[in-house]
Amino acid sequence: LSAAIAGDKVATVSGDHIAKIWNLNTGTLLHTLEDHSEAEVRSVAIAGDNVATGSDYTAHIWDLNSYAIIHTIGGYPEKVKSVIIAGNKVVTVLEDAGAVW
Repeated sequence: LSAAIAGDKVATVSGDHIAKIWNLNTGTLLHTLEDHSEAEVRSVAIAGDNVATGSDYTAHIWDLNSYAIIHTIGGYPEKVKSVIIAGNKVVTVLEDAGAVW
């Protein structure tokens, strides 16, 4: 389980293969992000107009306006444990390593 807040939007993941974007003020579901196949989405980060999701061996960067994937970071040798958005960079954290994109 993971959640992240930016402005009036909340991004959540709940151990399945999807992430959801909610309106913080109304509690309304705005969109469901589905592209991690059957992999468990473990982590989510939100900043500005972007959402990052991390799952088994892959991280996706999504545009919050179109809800489209704008970048996929994959090919990791182990599961992505966490994602962080810091300015214009995305940090992916693995069990024994990390990467800045």
